[in-house]
Amino acid sequence: MGVVLLSGDVRPCHDAGTLRNLFGERDATVPSLVEYGETADRSRELLRGEANLTRTYDAEQARATHLHLFQDLYDWSGSTAQSTFSRAHPVDLPTSTG
Repeated sequence: MGVVLLSGDVRPCHDAGTLRNLFGERDATVPSLVEYGETADRSRELLRGEANLTRTYDAEQARATHLHLFQDLYDWSGSTAQSTFSRAHPVDLPTSTG
């Protein structure tokens, strides 16, 4: 049995196959395009040391990094939800429809 960490409520919006996002967007291509641009900007901030992150190399740093990268896109960025799974009882994760 294993443990998977999921970021908050990542259920798809209705049946559109998109993650719940701050734009209320249901077209799966739109959040992806916005996500690439926004996360590229936030990634550059991380690389330049402009983000206020403590390097602890643990789950808390992973959450802080996720929050920094995705804060402009998802209200659940940086949060975690824990689910256990096994081959007999797999976790029902959202899948891409594209």
